Amino acid sequence: MLWEVTDKDTDLLTGDMIERMIAVRNGDCQEMLDLPSIIAASKPMCNRFITAAAIVVYGLPCSFKVPKTVTTTT
Repeated sequence: MLWEVTDKDTDLLTGDMIERMIAVRNGDCQEMLDLPSIIAASKPMCNRFITAAAIVVYGLPCSFKVPKTVTTTT
């Protein structure tokens, strides 16, 4: 966070981010999302624009890939 924000808004944003990551993992999401995209898509959950603006991502983007199911035959 760039500045102090309320925990209510960050809780809403975090909950939405987790739901989006679970959707990607379960294959419910058709597009490949990286962490910065998920955070950007979750920012509207914040009640105040100033809170959403405080949330930033530092570092390299991380992508979520769902491993393909490996079937073995014996």
